[in-house]
Amino acid sequence: VDECASRTKNDCDENAECIDKPIGYTCRCRNGYLDISEGGARNPGRRCHKLVDECQMGLADCDSQAICIDMTHNYTCKCPHGFADQSPDPINKPGRICSKLINSCDSPNFTGCKWKHSKCVGIKDGFVCRCMDGYIDLSPANPGMNCSKAGTVYGISFCLLPTVPKQENKNIPLC
Repeated sequence: VDECASRTKNDCDENAECIDKPIGYTCRCRNGYLDISEGGARNPGRRCHKLVDECQMGLADCDSQAICIDMTHNYTCKCPHGFADQSPDPINKPGRICSKLINSCDSPNFTGCKWKHSKCVGIKDGFVCRCMDGYIDLSPANPGMNCSKAGTVYGISFCLLPTVPKQENKNIPLC
């Protein structure tokens, strides 16, 4: 008996292909459809759901700068490199608001890091001042604003005891 010869002899979804077998038949959802049949692999092609590419169809609510990524059941958005995700719910709905990161260090109006031995380092939300290599920060509460040549503070030599972690104070010599 060929169960695929007539729709009344099988329970394949209308968007599935019926495949006759020596004993029985199987169903397979057509291209562009997702198999959502109960029983999964034991009963394929009984319920086929049309796949929708929200990104290509313009149905996604991603920011105009965001990258839209189509997924099986929905889509997600991602802010590209150089943009910060400012979305109200960045965990569940990322990429809805992407703001261009501005490197404050490159701004013509930049007035920070005036100390002669400090440098500006751009970060996500602005900048931070850091002492240049060979200098240590004497005022960690105000980074990069009081830098002194490693090994001297106001003409007085100093060094780290071997018990102080070197990675945190990489520019200070060990005693």
